[in-house]
Amino acid sequence: MPEKLKKYYETKAALEKLKFELENLSRDETLKADLAVKEEVQAVLDKYSRKPEDLLVLFDLAVENTGKKPAPTATKDKRRKPRALKVYRNPHSGEVVKTRGANHKVLKAWKAQYGAETVEGWLE
Repeated sequence: MPEKLKKYYETKAALEKLKFELENLSRDETLKADLAVKEEVQAVLDKYSRKPEDLLVLFDLAVENTGKKPAPTATKDKRRKPRALKVYRNPHSGEVVKTRGANHKVLKAWKAQYGAETVEGWLE
């Protein structure tokens, strides 16, 4: 018996919480406007003996049902174009560095030692 009593009070508390939430929703102006639009659309559908699914066809939104895919929009390739390979030759040591970016350990060391402008002049 105590188990049923516990369940009763839990259910009653849940019901009170739902009533409170419903009351708050019923005061929401946006929800009121949405419900008004829904009622007006339903009235038009009833007037012309149509179903809500007919709206999808009417506005060409029934993509899933027809199997058609929507017209492609201007989509760009998400991948970047690979950077050009740069080859630097150190005239002092004859060492060659091939890189696609400036984040190369040896290249950074050269720029620190000889200066960035000088090293850029070694580009082949």
